[in-house]
Amino acid sequence: ELRGGNTVRTPEIDLLLKSVFGTIQDDGATGRTVAASPAPTNTVFTASADASVFTIGNAIAVETAVADKYEIGWISNKVGNEITLAHALTFVPATGADLKPSVTYKLASSLHVSLAFRVWLDSGNYVMFLGCKGTVKIDAPAPGAISTATFTFQAISWQHGAAGKPTPTYVASVPPTTGKFKIDAAATDIKLVSWDLAQQIARKTSQNSTTGTFAQLISNRDLKGAFQAYDVNDTQFDGWTAGTEFAIAHQLGDVQFNLIGYQIPKAQRSKVGYGDDNGLTTDAIDFQGNITSGNDEA
Repeated sequence: ELRGGNTVRTPEIDLLLKSVFGTIQDDGATGRTVAASPAPTNTVFTASADASVFTIGNAIAVETAVADKYEIGWISNKVGNEITLAHALTFVPATGADLKPSVTYKLASSLHVSLAFRVWLDSGNYVMFLGCKGTVKIDAPAPGAISTATFTFQAISWQHGAAGKPTPTYVASVPPTTGKFKIDAAATDIKLVSWDLAQQIARKTSQNSTTGTFAQLISNRDLKGAFQAYDVNDTQFDGWTAGTEFAIAHQLGDVQFNLIGYQIPKAQRSKVGYGDDNGLTTDAIDFQGNITSGNDEA
């Protein structure tokens, strides 16, 4: 279940995300506010203090007209303390609105840490899966439903061990069910959305290895997804049917420490069709994530 860190910025699934994406940019814990001059807009505003805690390409949470409620923007440029977003917010930030930095996971071609998983067979015996690397699929199944991340891992080897079974503990925070979905800067009403990173794992094998495998690498990925949006008119998806690339941005939740979002900078349609939701026409869109530079499909 997708949720934040309860009272800290890093989510509980931090290690899983680091393993899949391969790199992380931590913008630090200190926030800033929006300065009065120059007058802020929904794409450009100035931080009231040193904006070096924010990084180009990372997420930033901007306080809305409702105190302690935030909308995610993605930083495209920064000159001094002036911050420019890749796409407009749905509001103009007020003077004094809080600006919260983020922990952002970015796709990389290397430095994917491997994980070890223990599965207890009983109170004192476990099977451990070693050298695991893998991929993730994100599902936002319906309005009001909890979104999930499904991880799939491949291990180099396994072993049996004996140790006392730990007692699990759980945090009190509830995963957010509210969200905001945008195509470029336009808020778009959707019923569901999902995407699969489809990251592929390749083995390096050697006769010198006791397990036959001495390393696992990320060899490829093929990000694909789909969403259903309510049909407004024929013009809203003309660009999709023409094969135009758009940015998709989606956030879940709106409070600090339980605010999760992702951005697909270049989403391109692979199929456009009509669907039905209890008599309402929907646009059913299948898309793929294209590379802008490096490894940034998402």
